[in-house]
Amino acid sequence: MSGQDDRGAIADEISGIVVGQGYESTTIGISAALEAADALIAAGYRKQPEPEITDKLVAMVRDMVDPDDCWFDHNGGCQAHGYISLQHGELCPQAEAKAWLASLAVPVGAGEQG
Repeated sequence: MSGQDDRGAIADEISGIVVGQGYESTTIGISAALEAADALIAAGYRKQPEPEITDKLVAMVRDMVDPDDCWFDHNGGCQAHGYISLQHGELCPQAEAKAWLASLAVPVGAGEQG
């Protein structure tokens, strides 16, 4: 996504936001939204990270994820991955990483072993 695309996407999200309550509320207009988008971009914010950064992040998570399934103790901790302080219903970070990779159609365990 180019800087110009970022600018439009950011401004679209900002414009129309209602600020304040009741009769003192107002909507952020497109001019103010574009100024805010310019300031965010100047500060280094990007709507979408650069593809090479995303690819590197995916590869790092893929390589670090444990292919073994979670197994939980009676207190809700994941014994398989050492996250023993999890509460009942809380996801193991390994399970969250696997779900994120699956949402991107990245096979788990596809990284280099080393």
